[in-house]
Amino acid sequence: MVSTAIQVQVINNDEALAQAFQIRREVFIAEQNITEEEEFDGLDDESTHYLAKIAGVTAGTCRVRPLKNHPEGDVKIERISILKNYRGHGVGRKIVEKVLADIQKQGYKTVVLYGQSHATGFYQSFGFKAFGDEFMDARIPHRKMKIEL
Repeated sequence: MVSTAIQVQVINNDEALAQAFQIRREVFIAEQNITEEEEFDGLDDESTHYLAKIAGVTAGTCRVRPLKNHPEGDVKIERISILKNYRGHGVGRKIVEKVLADIQKQGYKTVVLYGQSHATGFYQSFGFKAFGDEFMDARIPHRKMKIEL
């Protein structure tokens, strides 16, 4: 475990958003070979972005996007990404805890995410349940998951 407290906050300035985008570039584009066009899909402007830091150093990010009249849920958690050096230290857990708390405060009831299949157990630990068949997104196996708050 990282001994310094992990802080997760909503991004409210361009500098922090640039840091979040850089994390996504490192994790998804550099490590997982997702194209820039796939990663930056035009939905960032309608999303709330989060940034996790440890001792002031950026460690992870995600975005949350409201879904309008969507049959799967009210809001979707997307682009959860943790820099390699911070994986396994609770950063992802802190991000999901903060995001779920914020989503609940905003009155959303059904939260969905399309998680990479290897992370299914992680999301299940929060109460997410997989639904539907495994599918490929950007050449990576994924599972649709949801939780009722």
